[in-house]
Amino acid sequence: MLKANIPYSTLVQLHKSTFHIVSSGTTTDRLTQTNSLMYCVSMQLLAQCSSSPSGTVAGMSTRSKVVLTISVVLSVGTVLGVHVKQNLERERLRLGVVHDLERQRRKEENLRLLQEQIELTKQLESEREKNL
Repeated sequence: MLKANIPYSTLVQLHKSTFHIVSSGTTTDRLTQTNSLMYCVSMQLLAQCSSSPSGTVAGMSTRSKVVLTISVVLSVGTVLGVHVKQNLERERLRLGVVHDLERQRRKEENLRLLQEQIELTKQLESEREKNL
């Protein structure tokens, strides 16, 4: 089992890094990077928990419990956010293909109608010439 003690300065650096990541980059990148950082913090805090004499959360300080809770909540939220965003993007791409197929069908229909109009116009002109 991994045993680690996280100094407060490391947590502050991770927090600042997370804030910087969240304020720059694409949404998916930000969520993934933030999730990775929160996962690292969670794992280190869980390692502290498992290295406590009782092996439970009771051996952790209040600050560690708060940080662990926040990191777990943010990690779960990030994972859910990424999945929702991916599903929405997948649906948008699927609808794009459906719209493209519909556009192609309408274009073919319009070309067919144009050809019919051209043929009817030719017939009308030939009938007019015969009548004159």
